[in-house]
Amino acid sequence: MRSEVAQQLSDETRETYDQVAREFSASRATFWSELEFLAEHAIPGMRTLDIGCGNGRFFSLLEKRG
Repeated sequence: MRSEVAQQLSDETRETYDQVAREFSASRATFWSELEFLAEHAIPGMRTLDIGCGNGRFFSLLEKRG
């Protein structure tokens, strides 16, 4: 891919994200209790890497597990 095309795609993606980010985050401001079962897979003391599109709402769940 040409660097000009890559830069254009990156710029367009950033602009789109900036337009929807606030509303997206607000719609996910609180943790969904239906997903609490995920904590069963977090072993106290383990390291966790969360990569994805989100606002960190799972952090509090994992933090409680140590």
